[in-house]
Amino acid sequence: MSTGTGEDSVDHDEDVDDFNRVKGGMARAVLEYLARSIVDDPDGVVIELEERRRGGVRLALHVSADDMGKVIGRRGRVAQAIRTVVLSAEPIEDPGVMWIHELIGAEVLDLAGTRYGVVDAVEANPASDLLVLDNGTLIPLTFVVRQTQEQITIDPPAGLTDESFRR
Repeated sequence: MSTGTGEDSVDHDEDVDDFNRVKGGMARAVLEYLARSIVDDPDGVVIELEERRRGGVRLALHVSADDMGKVIGRRGRVAQAIRTVVLSAEPIEDPGVMWIHELIGAEVLDLAGTRYGVVDAVEANPASDLLVLDNGTLIPLTFVVRQTQEQITIDPPAGLTDESFRR
């Protein structure tokens, strides 16, 4: 849709395709704002965003050579402060993403209502990250079908809910 100014814009009433969202978009925007605010050459600010396995992102900040000292600061204090602010940026709301801090402490039940335990941790695993329950049970995240703040519902294949889940 054209705005009449020669620039293209998006009609905000239209549905936005969730697959077109940029992962790490909020963190990137915060980093760009902070960097452009403290350097003498804001046009020299370049941010590279690299998507990583398991949905993570890596941001790399590049600035003009004359601005390096301003971004790093004495003993790296400015760079560390920027990292802290960027890491604390509000996560993008994405209903398909499970955040670790939201999984910890949730009770795990199957579709029949059988209780398995409470999530103590999430362990990285090449095939699928694992929910580590308070009783030692390990449950692959691929079996999660529903999640709320207090409860996780799983649908594991038959036969895998006995001792094979225990550490």
